[in-house]
Amino acid sequence: MEQRTKQVSTIYELVSQFESMSEIGNLEHLDEKTIYQLVLHYEKESMYEQALDIVEIALERYEFRSEFYIAKARILLELGILDQCIKELDHAQSIVPYETEITILRAKVLCQLGSCEDGLAILEPLKDVVSNDDLMKIYLTEAHIYDMMDDCTTVVEKLRIVLYNDPLQEEALHMLWNALDMFRAYDTCIKITEELIDLNPYNYMAWYILGQSYASNSEYDKAVAAMEYSFIINSDFETGYLECADLSMNMCRYAEALKIYKEYVHRFGATSDITLLIAQCQTKLGDYTAAKLNLLKAVKYEKSNDLIYFLLGQCYSKDGNWYKAIATYHKAIDIDDTVEDYYLALAKAFVEVEDYNKATINFQTATDLDPCNNTIWSEYISFLIKLGLYEESDRLLEEAFTCAYGGDMLYCHAITSFFLRNKKKGLSLLEEALVEDFNAHKAIFRLAPELEVDRDITAMIRYFKGELAYQEA
Repeated sequence: MEQRTKQVSTIYELVSQFESMSEIGNLEHLDEKTIYQLVLHYEKESMYEQALDIVEIALERYEFRSEFYIAKARILLELGILDQCIKELDHAQSIVPYETEITILRAKVLCQLGSCEDGLAILEPLKDVVSNDDLMKIYLTEAHIYDMMDDCTTVVEKLRIVLYNDPLQEEALHMLWNALDMFRAYDTCIKITEELIDLNPYNYMAWYILGQSYASNSEYDKAVAAMEYSFIINSDFETGYLECADLSMNMCRYAEALKIYKEYVHRFGATSDITLLIAQCQTKLGDYTAAKLNLLKAVKYEKSNDLIYFLLGQCYSKDGNWYKAIATYHKAIDIDDTVEDYYLALAKAFVEVEDYNKATINFQTATDLDPCNNTIWSEYISFLIKLGLYEESDRLLEEAFTCAYGGDMLYCHAITSFFLRNKKKGLSLLEEALVEDFNAHKAIFRLAPELEVDRDITAMIRYFKGELAYQEA
């Protein structure tokens, strides 16, 4: 392991030196093995132009080294320069007539030229004469070709051969997920990855794909558990941390997501995006002090992110610092004026400072942006009820019920009816609200404490409470 780390470090040092050179030709002090490592590095990073520059220099010095012609052909194939790629393959074959990689590359070129069947045909005779490692390369190439032919079934068959030979073959694992995800064949993907994990339990990529498959099948608990194994096994697997934390957040498991994000920061360092995600978790968990500190850090690096200002506004609101909250909500809206939650939060902040005109304007804007959101309507109408504007409340409820519905709105409608002296309608609406959402019934006394002495209202609530207790028993 130490030797491999040292080798990797040397390659990166060479890359750094190469990039600082004013002329590409200054590679004369490097031997052919080191130059080839540089070529492979740039290929791996998909920096094909740089790789091609280096391989051209290598061929000037080592004109009979087949690996450089093959490397050049690989690069030209990636760049789509197929005619020149074929010439380089011909040159390489004149030096090493029986090199398997040359035939594999020819097959890929033929496929790119629209002759997939011909590509498959030239691979078939090799299967009886090559080593096992080369045989797996052939099956992997066939998988690529069948993928271009949209034959998902055969792609999976070829990849299973490769993966049962080597469960850790990452290119095959990526191809397997892409193929099965495209056809939403998640049950098949679960079956195959579980088999691969049985062959090698430390296959982090198989665990990750298993987690993705469970998530796509809406089996979220299993998905989180599988993804956790991916970065437990490979602590450098950044995607595993981020996908698992994101899934945990979507499941409202904010404490788990926060723990993963903190592990990520400890391992890879903080970014403004991760700091914001941590702050989101902290606000959901009610830790507004810590959230505010992280949001103030994030805003230094990303001043045009509306979500940062919105969350800061929530933190200031929890502190009772309403004017700061209003200012930050305005900043969020200045960046993105299409988010109804921003206007709703701003309206509620204006209520707290008793600026009811501005509160009304922002409640109305929020309902205009999302007219089907019952929470916004109930907040707006609750505000009107507290001001004693019962006729306005009743009018808005009629408008709201054309596109939104919810128990909270029904309670508001019942209260409005009681205050408009239509008790029969109010009791009917209260009954409907209790059926819809009994647990929210305390809202009626929070908005209108004077109704708590009404015997008909309290009797109906006691009845439904008894019915609910009986059903639960």
